[in-house]
Amino acid sequence: MTDLNLLKRVFINILSVVDTDFIIENYPEPSLDEDMPTQVSPSCCYMFGQSPRGAITGQGTAALKFKARPGDVAAFMCTSIYADSSSAALIYGLKYASGDSVFTGFIPEVVTRTGAVSPDTDTPNGLPAIHSALNFASWNTFVKKAGTEKMQVCFALYALAGDGNTQNLWGYYCWDASIMITKTK
Repeated sequence: MTDLNLLKRVFINILSVVDTDFIIENYPEPSLDEDMPTQVSPSCCYMFGQSPRGAITGQGTAALKFKARPGDVAAFMCTSIYADSSSAALIYGLKYASGDSVFTGFIPEVVTRTGAVSPDTDTPNGLPAIHSALNFASWNTFVKKAGTEKMQVCFALYALAGDGNTQNLWGYYCWDASIMITKTK
C-alpha cells in the first residue's frame, strides 16, 4: 500500500523560539538597521519542526534535518520564549548563506483567524475559551532539492515598554541556521 503523503505536496512546519531575555542581556547594543542585523549565537534560538514525511532531527537546535521532496512547502514561524506576550520576535528575512540552495525564495504570509481562542479570564480555569481575531505569520518556501543549506535568519526583537502594554523595537538581529534535506522515496 502506498502512503498518500509520499505522492502529494506536504507542509513542513518549522518554529523558531528566541530567548529574548538572553539576547537583550548579552547583546544590549543592537543594530537599528534592518539591513545590518546584529549577529547572535544560535544557542539562544531554538528550532522545532513537524513533517508528515517523518521525524525531524536536531530539534531544539539551529540545525535541523528532515526528509522532503521537491515541491514540498517549508513554513518558518517565530516567537519569543514568552510566546510574544512580553518581548516579541518577528522574522523579517531568511537569507541563503552557503551550501546547497535547497529552497526557492521565501514569501511572507499572514493568516487571520477570526475565531482564534484564548482563555476566558473571568472563569477560574479559563474555560470555555473566548474567540477573537488573531494574526499568524510565516515565511513560506518550496523545497527545490535535497542538500544542506546554511542560512541567516533575521528577526526584529520588540521589548515590552514601561507601560506594560506596548512592545517597542529593541533592535534587529540574526542567527545562522542549517537545514539538511534528505531525499524521501
